[in-house]
Amino acid sequence: MTSIPSVFDLFETTARRWPGRDFVFVTRHTAQQLGIAAGPLTYGEALSRVLARAEAYRQAGWGLGHRVGVLLENRPSFLIEWLALNAVGAAIVPFNPHLKRGEIAYQVAKAEVSLGVALPERHQDLRHAVSDMAIVSPEDAVPVAPNQQVADDPDDPVSAILFTSGTTGRPKGCLLSNAYFGFVGDWYRSVGGHLTIREDPAERLVTPLPLFHVNALAFSVMGMISVGGCLTLLDRFGADHPSPDATH
Repeated sequence: MTSIPSVFDLFETTARRWPGRDFVFVTRHTAQQLGIAAGPLTYGEALSRVLARAEAYRQAGWGLGHRVGVLLENRPSFLIEWLALNAVGAAIVPFNPHLKRGEIAYQVAKAEVSLGVALPERHQDLRHAVSDMAIVSPEDAVPVAPNQQVADDPDDPVSAILFTSGTTGRPKGCLLSNAYFGFVGDWYRSVGGHLTIREDPAERLVTPLPLFHVNALAFSVMGMISVGGCLTLLDRFGADHPSPDATH
C-alpha cells in the first residue's frame, strides 16, 4: 500500500521546483508587532530550515504518534516547526495565544501533548498550565522524546489537531490528517472562478487569520504550497490593520 503524501512531501516538492520563490512574507507592520524580521522567506530557505529542524527531531526520537503543542502566533517559525514535525510523522496542536491556563491544560491532556514549542515569553504560562511537560523555543535543542506515543495510522498520520471554540460545550479536538491537508490544497488549486489561484505568475495571498485556525493553516497555507505561491501573514485580523501593499 502506498502511503499518502505528507504535508512535508508536498512542500518539499514545491520547494525543489521553485526554490527562489517567496514562501512567506512578513510586512513591516507585522514585524514590528511581533518583534521579528520583515521581508520574504523563500521556499529554498524554508526547506533548509525545515530539514535541519526535522533532523533534530528525528535524532531526538520524535516521530509517529507524538503530539507537540505550538504557541508561536503568526510567525514563519510556526510553519517551520509544523513542517519539520510533519516530516518525522508527529502532529502539532496549535494553541490559541489567548487561552487561559486551564484551557491549555485541558487541550494538552485531551490531545496527549508531550512537548510544547513556544515563544520564550510564554514558557512560564505553559509551565503554570502543565508543570510536567517539556517546553522549548524554536531555537532551542530538541529534548529526547518520551516512550509513550499515541496510536496513529502510518499511511496517513494525523498532521494537526485543531480545537473548536467550545461555545456549545468543551472544545473538541479535530484530527486533521495528511490526506485532509492534501485534499484542501488540491481543491483550492482547481476550484477556479473568483477563487482561481495560479502558478505563473506566482500567486500571493494575504491572510489576517491565525494559524491555529483551519482557514489559515489548511486553506491558505496548502493553497499556496499547491501552486508555489507566497503567503503574507498578518499579526491579527482588524479593520485598522494597514494594507499589505503599503508595508512591503
